[in-house]
Amino acid sequence: MRRLADLTKDLEKLGEETVRAQLMRGDYGLPGTGNATYEHVRGWLSSKESERSEARAEENLSISLRALLISKRVARTTAFVVRVFSAL
Repeated sequence: MRRLADLTKDLEKLGEETVRAQLMRGDYGLPGTGNATYEHVRGWLSSKESERSEARAEENLSISLRALLISKRVARTTAFVVRVFSAL
């Protein structure tokens, strides 16, 4: 049986789309059979999906923080303009 570390390297080379297609064809075994290779490949695909989800969450947080900074600047500028025109 091949080592899981070697399998992981192969999966990385193939990429998610190819691996997902091979998994669906049964190239790594069948679900529910306790096949360690099948389970490892499913876990690898799941970790890739989690990585993408985490990256999206980080990007959303970054966008939200930039929006907050912009809104604070707008509020300060608005307050300044109101003070200037109120003094006229």
